Amino acid sequence: MHNMMGIQKLIRYSTLGVSGLLLLLILACGGDDTPVPQATSTPQPTATPLDVGAITSALEQSIQSAVDDALSGITPAEGPSASDISRIVEAAVTAAIPDTASAEEIKALVETAVAASITPGLSAAEIASLVSGAVADATAGQAEPLTAAQVEAIVTGAIAAIPTATPQPTSTPAPTPTPIDIRLGGIIPMMHSASLEHWDVHACSVANGCMANVVPIYNGLVEYNPETIEPDDIRGDLAVDWSIASDGVTYTFNLHPDAKWHDGTPVTAADIAFSLDRMVDPDATARPNVAPLASFYAPGNARAIDDKTVEVVTLFQAAAFLPYMANAYFLMLPKHQFEGMSEDDAKLEENILGSGPYKLVAHDRDISFEYVKNQDYFKAPMPFFDGMKLFVIKDAGASFAAFATQQVLTHLFPTNQLDSRENERLAEQMRGKGTVYDAGPNAVLWGQFNVNVAPFNDVRVRKAFHLAFHRQPLIETISAGKNLLGHPFPPNTFYGISNDEIATLPGFRELDGEKHPDDLAEAKRLLADAGFPDGAGFDTSFITFQLVEFPDVGLIVQDQLQRFLNIKMELTVGDLVPIYVRILTGDFEFGQLGYPYLITDPHDIISGGFMEGGRGNLANWSDPRVNELFDLQKSELNPVTRKGYIDEVTAIVLEEVPHMWMYWGVRGYYVDDRIRNFNPPVGEAFYLRWEHTWCDPGC
Repeated sequence: MHNMMGIQKLIRYSTLGVSGLLLLLILACGGDDTPVPQATSTPQPTATPLDVGAITSALEQSIQSAVDDALSGITPAEGPSASDISRIVEAAVTAAIPDTASAEEIKALVETAVAASITPGLSAAEIASLVSGAVADATAGQAEPLTAAQVEAIVTGAIAAIPTATPQPTSTPAPTPTPIDIRLGGIIPMMHSASLEHWDVHACSVANGCMANVVPIYNGLVEYNPETIEPDDIRGDLAVDWSIASDGVTYTFNLHPDAKWHDGTPVTAADIAFSLDRMVDPDATARPNVAPLASFYAPGNARAIDDKTVEVVTLFQAAAFLPYMANAYFLMLPKHQFEGMSEDDAKLEENILGSGPYKLVAHDRDISFEYVKNQDYFKAPMPFFDGMKLFVIKDAGASFAAFATQQVLTHLFPTNQLDSRENERLAEQMRGKGTVYDAGPNAVLWGQFNVNVAPFNDVRVRKAFHLAFHRQPLIETISAGKNLLGHPFPPNTFYGISNDEIATLPGFRELDGEKHPDDLAEAKRLLADAGFPDGAGFDTSFITFQLVEFPDVGLIVQDQLQRFLNIKMELTVGDLVPIYVRILTGDFEFGQLGYPYLITDPHDIISGGFMEGGRGNLANWSDPRVNELFDLQKSELNPVTRKGYIDEVTAIVLEEVPHMWMYWGVRGYYVDDRIRNFNPPVGEAFYLRWEHTWCDPGC
């Protein structure tokens, strides 16, 4: 069910007439399984114009009054609780708005049904069922369009008719239900931004099309704590605790004694050792997002001390080891299920076998995913939801509508298909019902040059693009100024520089709000030296994803290249997976890529963005000195010395320009206000299990 505050938002659609209002009210209350309301060509009956202010005020005042009156002097054992009253109100209003009965008839039926049904001992669900059933049965076959005044009368009448048990004298205020009473239950509907790649998390190449769908089914050894705002707080997941020996490289993890795979087999230390070895398997075709583990760990460096104790030895003292292990890609798999299984078979839905809070029960490709609670979860009473249903929505308009009508309450993955301006509009429209959190910056958007083909195998061409690109108007257009200037390392971090300092550098600077003329002059000189005077003969193509602001970014790049360098660029926009495969296989000249870091450490930026085989370096650009600096920094414990290595990497990549950095993105994360215990994630591979959240009141 959905709370009454959700109705306030829908009342704003006053131009639809009353019948249109009724349709939206029914959708908001969950009357349809589809995530987005569909347009209809059926003529709307003439109705009295809505008095928005009067209805909104009446709803809020009546609900508050009903709840206050119901709780006054009543203990939970003697009558409905605040949560019950809320659900009763929702059920009464939901049942009271069919367009097949008169206002007076519905009002009378609701009053009769509620008065006859609310007795001590009945649950809120039973009460709601009785009310809805009585109204539905009694109004069948009747017809009369409702006016705005009648809608107000129905709602206020239904609320006023809700009785309570006979009050008993007491001097003690009614206690608030404990969190465990309000946390449990409900199926949470979520929006999801991509279709599925496959089900093998170690082989996932994309986050929202693979990893995000797998995480609720599995566990890691450790995890980033989703119940705190501290970005580096790591706690046990399958591990209860761990210790590090005096040598700084030997880790001992104690596993949860009750952890089991979904087939009932206990999770053991052998499973952990198998999973770590599988992540760094040198014979595997692709392990793009778990490959960084190979910097710290070699196959065979984990051993089972006993069934519930595993020892892991790293190659050197590495501060980044545990942060990587806490990332959502680094999940543990059952040895008895995956040992000896082919890579193709490991990607199949039929071979899923996790230990996590949810089990997959249905997947309709390009449409939806359904998960149910693991009733034997070792972290009971988590998860608090009975399940999750994900609706695949790739269109920004459809996504906005799904949130606005509360058909979906949030999104599994940080991307919700809305750019910053659209998220701001959503936040304003849903004020009091939902919140848009700023998450990040957790990813850099760059133009990926194919450095293996002409003309982008010429550093002069790449540098010309970098110098001529005007980032500030792109950032203002896409994010209303929230995003930060694209740079090799995230701005305002200990290993980066400030956003203001970046704005003074060639390629990033402006003069009087315009692209700096010195940068444009140098870009044109470099192009001429490369054989393209004034852009003559330079035609190229740019491929990008149908994802959030990516198509708009592509149009801006196309426009700037034409205006500043006289370069003609063909733009191709496509679905996430096929476009990604084209970039991955080298079937492109110039493409758009978002590189989200796995952990908040420079190790990940260098290994993923500037090393051959890196998950964000899909054209496999490399530089011998960068490779040396990477090896030096990964085991350097002195932060000043390490920063010096990173500064040298920065200088090299800005000179060689393997990518055209655009911006570091701040993502909007929409969450319905009923969802509790949510914290916005630092990165895209954080906090995706949703085992710790619940709805109050229920979803």
